[in-house]
This record gives sequence, structure tokens and C-alpha cells, in this order.
Amino acid sequence: MPNEGAVGLSAAASLTSEQKAKIDEILERWNSVQGRLKRAEQISQVAVIPAVNELRYAGRMLVGMLTHTVGTRENGLPAIDDAIIIASQYLTNAQHDISDALLYFYQKKVDDLNLRYGQAAITKEFAAYKEVNLFLKEARQLVINSRADMGARKDNYAKLEELSEKISENYFVLIDSEVLFALEVEHYRSRILIWKIVSSGLAILSAGLIFFLAS
Repeated sequence: MPNEGAVGLSAAASLTSEQKAKIDEILERWNSVQGRLKRAEQISQVAVIPAVNELRYAGRMLVGMLTHTVGTRENGLPAIDDAIIIASQYLTNAQHDISDALLYFYQKKVDDLNLRYGQAAITKEFAAYKEVNLFLKEARQLVINSRADMGARKDNYAKLEELSEKISENYFVLIDSEVLFALEVEHYRSRILIWKIVSSGLAILSAGLIFFLAS
């Protein structure tokens, strides 16, 4: 009987030592992916549904492994070694989905910021913002290359995961600083100035029109 609260598989499970080691590795990866998923959801405030589904599929495969160590026509499970490979792939898929979701989130945020304030204006106040844009450009290309060359997918998504961490770090430094607040103030000052110019122009035009009609 396993110790209460023990981590990993019971020694009584009818699995080889190699199979147990692989399943323990999957469980460790599960925790890592789950933690990254939760962080991504806190960043974007949106559930990463594709990754959640992949974790669900991996979990179902794990339960099947641990309750029926031999796949049969009746239980509908693959052989244990095949099930380990399939569960591991589900976790890999989840990692990729999380990276994709973070890339889309940051790209939208950066596009919005660039449109509102201008990349040059933000970079002038926060030099690392240039790197954020470069990281995003590199990340987009990695995703494209991963679709064009499946053989490069593993390495590309490993790089993409690293890039997403770098982008996250710089993005939150920017958000936590007073740079955007100062730019927002300047943005409104510019809008007020433009409104004053337009209002003055309309007033002069109206006065001229009234004078013309009165003459």
C-alpha cells in the first residue's frame, strides 16, 4: 500500500521500472505545463482552451495507464508503451498551445501600443521595448517555420518558449513603470491641442462666413 501523499507510482504497480520512470517523468512535465498554463491565463485573463484540452487528453491517457496496464479491445487503450508516448505528445501539444496563446496576446498588445503611441515614442522612454518588438518578430517567424518544416518544430517551439519568457519579463516591466502613464498624458495633451486648433479654425471660418453673408 503506497504511503499517503507519496509522489510517483506505487512499487506494486505491474509496470517495468523503465515504464514507471517514464510515467513519473510525464507527471513532472504535467505539473510544469499546468503551472505555465496558469501563468498564461493570469497574463491574458483568458483560458487557453486548446492547452486545457490537451492536458485533459493526457490525463485520461494517464488514468488509463495506471488502472489498466495492458491495453485491450475491451478497455480501448493502447499498449502501455504506446500510451506513454501518446500522453507525452499531448503535453508537448499543450506547451505549444500556451506559447501560441502568449504570442497572440503580446502581439495584439504591442500592436495596440504602437498604434496609440508609436513604437519610437515608447522606445525613447523604455529602451527594452525595441527588444520586445524584435522578439515578437522572431517568434512569428519561428511559428511560420514550424508549419513549413515539421522537423524543426521541436527546436523552434523550445526557442519560442524562451522568447515568450523574455517578452513577458520586459512587457511587465513596461506595464509596471510610469512610461505608459506619461505617454497617455502626452497623448491626451496632443488631442486637446489638436481640438483647440480645430476649434479655432472653425471659429475663424464661421466668423468669416458670417462676415461674408452680412456684406
